[in-house]
Amino acid sequence: MQKGVLRVQLDRTFEDPSSLQGLECFYLVARVVLILPFFFLSHPSFSADTITLGRSIRDNGGLIVSSALAAPRIDMLASGILSIDSRENLVLFQRNQTLPVWSTNISITGTSNSIAQLLDLGNLVLLQNDTRTVLWQSFDHPTNTLLPFMKFGLSFRTGPNRFLTSWKSPDDPGIGNYSFRINPSGFPQLYLYKGSSPWWRGASWTGQRWSGIPEMTRNYVLNYSFVNNDEEVSFVNRLNNKAEKSIASIITRMILNETGITKRFTWNNEAHRWIGFWSAPKERCDFYLHYGPNSYCNPDSPKNFECKCFPGLPQAGVSTCQSGEGFVKVARMKVPDTAEAQVDMSLGLKDCKDNCLRNCSYMAYASAYYESNGGIGCLTWHGDLVEARTFANAGQDLYIRVDADELGMPSTFMSFCSQYLLPCA
Repeated sequence: MQKGVLRVQLDRTFEDPSSLQGLECFYLVARVVLILPFFFLSHPSFSADTITLGRSIRDNGGLIVSSALAAPRIDMLASGILSIDSRENLVLFQRNQTLPVWSTNISITGTSNSIAQLLDLGNLVLLQNDTRTVLWQSFDHPTNTLLPFMKFGLSFRTGPNRFLTSWKSPDDPGIGNYSFRINPSGFPQLYLYKGSSPWWRGASWTGQRWSGIPEMTRNYVLNYSFVNNDEEVSFVNRLNNKAEKSIASIITRMILNETGITKRFTWNNEAHRWIGFWSAPKERCDFYLHYGPNSYCNPDSPKNFECKCFPGLPQAGVSTCQSGEGFVKVARMKVPDTAEAQVDMSLGLKDCKDNCLRNCSYMAYASAYYESNGGIGCLTWHGDLVEARTFANAGQDLYIRVDADELGMPSTFMSFCSQYLLPCA
């Protein structure tokens, strides 16, 4: 493993340094941890990667990250030291080691002889030295950066809710306005929030990718896994076997920046810079509720006609139940918001359709994991369909309830909304 040096610079003023124990102080150490592996891979040097009770990691004159924590009156410019304190916790001190800035602050019973170690993947772990039990790890607190092998999501039992939060500004790592997380309501989805309001929806898992991210394909670098059960909802991106063997030459990360944009980068060692290859949101159809209910956004349509109505649904008050009605397929869709949808993973698509025909409350249905084993599960909607869109070369089939008259129409026939920003219903 290549080694590195650590220097933390606190370059702001504080009224009471001893009060710096909140989330913003945690951001200081967490963001240092996330930057370290990238620095080490391109700037080899000679220092320890392990902290013990009598051995600290301190600055060696090379600034890796400068963090700004806001408060008035007391000027302070100090280098930082990461060390193990007498309570076996990992602690970030000022250089004089008298004023703690941050601590893991966990209860450790007995004599654990704990150590802290920075692993090759960029995970800073606090370990019980004799048993190698993980007591605390930075990967449980991802801040604004997601690295390969980080678990993203939440545990319904005891584990943390792991999600990204933006910085306040490019120079201030305090908690910003945006967060990126999995929402487990209904059928779990990936959301980007501005404050508490959805800003962009990555949509539900298809078995291979998030429905709203067609660019997310298994490639020569990354593989993806998704877990949705009674204990957790989580997502992990991993380097594939070939890439993992050459981890020193393949470095990738995803960040949520201070303007509410998620971006994925890989490090170009020849150019010595990060190369971006994906971001969201990036076009008008991406923004949450850009158009009204029972409609979808087609970015390939002329600007003032990008909102199209779903067939059947705009006819408010007209019954399409038990009168010879059926379902019309709309292709290449990012499925509507599934926060209020229902799912039955025991049903295939044919049984899903039969159930929907027998129940007048079902407005639409689709395969839950359409990219897994030819389609698994039955996903159904019972009210307004919101926040759907089409893709040019990706997406799945969505089946919309229509009356008997519309069943004979070509599947490509759709009514345009009178205004692209107005509801269709």
